[in-house]
Amino acid sequence: MNRKQEPLESLPVAALLAAVNNSLQILRKKGISVSDWDQKKRALYGLKVFGGRVYFLATEPDKSGQKGKTCGGQGGNGGQKK
Repeated sequence: MNRKQEPLESLPVAALLAAVNNSLQILRKKGISVSDWDQKKRALYGLKVFGGRVYFLATEPDKSGQKGKTCGGQGGNGGQKK
């Protein structure tokens, strides 16, 4: 374990997700988007918990090329311990 990560290890999943979402929002304000490796036009929008599982939300451009709808995908193990 990285010593810099130790303080984060004890945080609840909700706090970690909030931190990631805040970081993504700051990056967007700076004009930086986090793109999907396989689908370059798709950008990570945030993380959300549905039914106890963690999902990522991504935006896809609409047909006019503008930022469009948000779609989701399951990420990680839903915050559950292995």
